[in-house]
Amino acid sequence: MSYDLFAEFGNNLIIPPNSKDSFKRQKETFNRYTARTAVEKDSAKDKAKDLTGNWGADIYVCPGDIKPFLSRSISVKVKWTTTTPFFSRSNSEFSAIDNPIERDSLSGKPVLHGSGMKGLLRSVMYEKDINITTKLFGNDRLDDKNISAGRMVFGDVIFDKAGSDIFAPHDRKYGVVDHPVTFEVVPSETKAEWGFIIFEYKRNEIEIKKSLRLLLESLYELLVYYGMSAKRSSNYGLAENIKLEFKVGSSIKLNSDYTEKKEFSKPEPEKPKVSALPVWHEALVKDNKMICQQSEAVKILSEYQAEKENKNSPKQKANLEKKWSKKALKLYDECKKIIEVLANSEPDKIKEQTETYNLWLKEKNDWDKDGWKNSPDSIYKFDSIDKALSVVQNMEVI
Repeated sequence: MSYDLFAEFGNNLIIPPNSKDSFKRQKETFNRYTARTAVEKDSAKDKAKDLTGNWGADIYVCPGDIKPFLSRSISVKVKWTTTTPFFSRSNSEFSAIDNPIERDSLSGKPVLHGSGMKGLLRSVMYEKDINITTKLFGNDRLDDKNISAGRMVFGDVIFDKAGSDIFAPHDRKYGVVDHPVTFEVVPSETKAEWGFIIFEYKRNEIEIKKSLRLLLESLYELLVYYGMSAKRSSNYGLAENIKLEFKVGSSIKLNSDYTEKKEFSKPEPEKPKVSALPVWHEALVKDNKMICQQSEAVKILSEYQAEKENKNSPKQKANLEKKWSKKALKLYDECKKIIEVLANSEPDKIKEQTETYNLWLKEKNDWDKDGWKNSPDSIYKFDSIDKALSVVQNMEVI
């Protein structure tokens, strides 16, 4: 819905009851700017304040969810909970609220844009290591001789809800509150999500292991001690319960103990319509036909096993024949039934289905055993920055 459409229809525009909050908020903003009385203006403002839910579809893609695009790259997703409010004033002049918070233009959720997060994090890192900071973030704008684009991709910080706060300017002469001012904020105990990608084109270009450690240490200081809000001097923008997820390129090896197990994704193929022949069928079947009578099955199978396992002494042969006497007839009957079904079906198709299914089953078993730990799609999860740092310390870059 555009402003022009509101301007054309004004208060005669009918808003469906199930419309998204972004649609409704624009209508209330128009009402406030066109109100003839203070009562109408305040009414529109109060209604707009109540529209703090999800404004639209959640279509934001976090860089931390993206599969690493280079062999020497790491996608990092960071989640935390705010312990103090966060505020970043919107640049939009078209709002029903006097001091609206910055919002994502697509989803409508409260946001700190990637450029803002980049500046905050860079200021912390710059004090620790100028050289690495320059390689990661790019050179200073004033340095036009050594132009570098940096080796990071920054996402926006997305918060899941908004609220309101008040600050009260005091009259300097009398020390009393002049007029309280309401402004929109992200309240404490709000979930936040952010992501970035760090990469290098060639080995040791940015010393990726050292750079990642510096990044995580600086991020911890920013979230826990400094804050990342427009009102940091008032302790705004602090966080707790910081959790991380890594996705790494093929040249980076991490401790698999922190890998989240993923289900085997290859779809199960069509099962063969006829069960596979028993393990010892080679002794009883040749060219899809039974080669002996049922009464001969025990002798045939025991001799077959003796030859296959090189058990040729009379005692060994007698023991094998004794064992087979209990199951040979059952095995003979199983083979016979399968042969009869094969004779009336498509043996080549069944053979192909059997081989395909057995191969899939082997791959699945290998995956469930240990294969998932070395998958390029593995996600490494950490419930604190300290644990992530301990793993990064032993990270290998091939």
